[in-house]
Amino acid sequence: MNPVEKMNQLQRRVDAVNHRVMKKREQLMKPTKKQMEISVLVSAGGSVVFLIVAGVVYFVYHLHLQAASCTAIAGLLLLNAGIMKNKKSKS
Repeated sequence: MNPVEKMNQLQRRVDAVNHRVMKKREQLMKPTKKQMEISVLVSAGGSVVFLIVAGVVYFVYHLHLQAASCTAIAGLLLLNAGIMKNKKSKS
């Protein structure tokens, strides 16, 4: 076997290993269904907590701007949960 053939054989081996590594990396980058469910639940639960905090801040301390900020954060968390739920149902 001449040096060029050895080099080509080595390159094929390296390419095969790279291909396996990239497939494994791609597989690990995708969240599992259980992870997606947990993310949706955590996001929705966080939004409920922020809505409760907004109510307390508004009715007890009469801080309108801070309550509005908490409500906005809760809305964003709910939106995030909805988007993740939609992604989960498509996959």
